Parts: sequence; C-alpha cells; structure tokens
Amino acid sequence: MSLSATWCVECGEQHMGVQSCCGHDTLPLSRLKHGPMVPLLTPAQSTDGTVRLTYKMVPRGVSLMSKLRAVMSGEALEAIEDGLYCVLDVDDNVMMSDTPMETVTNQVLVSLVRRFRNKHGRRPNVLLAGLGIGYTVEELLPTGARRMRLAESVTVVEKNASVLEIIAPQTERPFLNIVHQDVHEYQPTEQFDIVWFDIWPKIDVANIPEMETLHEKFDVPYRTSWLYEHLLTLDRGETHARNSRL
Repeated sequence: MSLSATWCVECGEQHMGVQSCCGHDTLPLSRLKHGPMVPLLTPAQSTDGTVRLTYKMVPRGVSLMSKLRAVMSGEALEAIEDGLYCVLDVDDNVMMSDTPMETVTNQVLVSLVRRFRNKHGRRPNVLLAGLGIGYTVEELLPTGARRMRLAESVTVVEKNASVLEIIAPQTERPFLNIVHQDVHEYQPTEQFDIVWFDIWPKIDVANIPEMETLHEKFDVPYRTSWLYEHLLTLDRGETHARNSRL
C-alpha cells in the first residue's frame, strides 16, 4: 500500500492523491479507525490469483446499517464499526478478516490459553489449524514489545499453499512453526496442550461433524473449534457467510 493512499469514510473508496470525496476530506491510514492487523500486513495476491489479502473500508452508512441489523436480530457481533479492515479472500470467498466479529470470537482461544496457564503455571504449546491472516498467531506470540507472549510455542497447520505464500512471510517470528499440510492428515511429533481449529469459510451447522472428528483426533483437554459452541445452538440447516457485511 502506498503511503499516499487515502480513504473516503462515506463511500469507502480508496484514493491516490485525492484530498476530498463525497463532500468530505479523505483520510490516511494514520487517521482511520482500523482492525488490529492492518498495521502489520501488506496487501498481496498469490501467484495463482486464488488468494488475495486486501484492505476493505467499511463506510459510515454501512456501519450504521450493520448496527441497526444487530439491534433487530439480537446478534451484537453483526455490528461493524466504520474503519479499515484486513480481508483474506480465498477463491472469492471471505476466509478471514480482523473485524470485531472475528477478533471477539477468537478470544475463546485466548481464554483457553490463559485458563491453562493459570491452572498449570506455565505457557502452553498450541496447535492452530488454519493460518488465516495470522490474527491468532499475533494474539499468542505478539510482536509488540509491550505485550506478553502467551504461548510457549505455536504450530500452525495450513493446507493452502497460496495462503502460505502471502501470509506466512508476514507472520514469521520466534516460537512459531508453520506446516504446509491438511490438518486431517497431520501427524504431530510433539505434545500439544491446546488445539484450535479454524478452517471453515462459513458459519454453518454442517461444519459440526468435521469439527467433532478433529476433536476426537486431537484428544487433549483444551481443544475446540471456532464458534463450535455457538453452532450447537443453531437450527439444523442454518448457515451464515463469514464476515457477510464485508
């Protein structure tokens, strides 16, 4: 991304060298509300064109409508603050972003890590299935000097080579090991304390059998899948697009 890029908070369009849009000044990244991964990741596209990491601006009008829908539906996480977010598209489907819905729901993993440390008095070794935009890696092995490392080590198993091509180089850090393999075929050579699965592009009850198969394969006390407990409360056949407002 060029340092001269600015965005319109009304329509969400990105501009280069344009100072105003929709009757308002356009704003640079430094003056925008943004997701936690925006300062850490650079937009990119995989060589085969199947995976794209982009910045997506949620304008004020879209944010307001999302908040109204959240009130009407009772689903608080439907609301998205206006601002700039990282979005990972795989085969033209949103695989992950750093919107509040994603960051809040992934705090389940952080809670598991803290619970383990409080009980056992040490940092856990964590296995993550699915790299995404590296948000959970950043939470457990933060790059900021003022943030404490939560995990002893993190191993990420990711089967999509194109995701690895554009995300892995941007998430390299000590105590992180990334494995290119399908988690269903992965045979660990070390003992993990916590296992977290996040490999699904949609919030769909049809994911539950696969989740439970993986839970059985990696049978450790601290393991679950992204939104697993939430899916158990949904009606059969109910499905939602991940980050459907982006």
